[in-house]
Amino acid sequence: MFKLSTQESIIVLCLIGAILLGGVIMLTRRPPPIPPEAEHLVTLESIAAGPRKTIIHITGAVNKPGVYQFDEGTRVIEAIKVAGGAKKGAILDILNLAQPLIDGSKIVVPQKFDVAAFRKKLLSYGPEHVYTTEELKLAYLDLEKEEERKEEEKKKTKKKAKAEAGKININTASPAQLESLPGIGPKRAQAIIANRPYSSPEEITKVHGIGPKIYGALKDKITAN
Repeated sequence: MFKLSTQESIIVLCLIGAILLGGVIMLTRRPPPIPPEAEHLVTLESIAAGPRKTIIHITGAVNKPGVYQFDEGTRVIEAIKVAGGAKKGAILDILNLAQPLIDGSKIVVPQKFDVAAFRKKLLSYGPEHVYTTEELKLAYLDLEKEEERKEEEKKKTKKKAKAEAGKININTASPAQLESLPGIGPKRAQAIIANRPYSSPEEITKVHGIGPKIYGALKDKITAN
């Protein structure tokens, strides 16, 4: 049998002791296994956390304006749907409907040709609002043109009403009123009444005895409203 010297025996014992000590240290440092119930809790916590939330303010031409909370990544078009959808006449073209929502932002859906309300809304944003070219165009160009068009229509209507004010309506005039017209006697007045209604003053020429000459004298004095 091979016999170790005293010095060699000490060395061997030290090596064995070091190996045993290392094994003990590794065993004590290894994390304990997660019990099944703990794994279940971790899974539930992950589900409960869910996606991050985004809060935005939707206003303007939507049916239910207000502050809404969405999952992160929701698009503008989806937010408008949640806010009751766009109102009739809403201008969606100037919005990027595919853009993801930005937390804390405000979406304003403008409405076409609502002059007073839309302009008031735009001007109420304050100095911090950066106006887009489309907003400025809608607020100060297209809408002013629309106002001018409406004002011109009003003037034309008033002018027409003033011009018609002194004329005799051949659809409603009495025999006496018709007889006051040039070239119209009792018989022609009765014939005019018998052929009512007229869609235009020119149709009076269908009455027997009223030709181009008589109509030429009547056209500026009659109407057929």
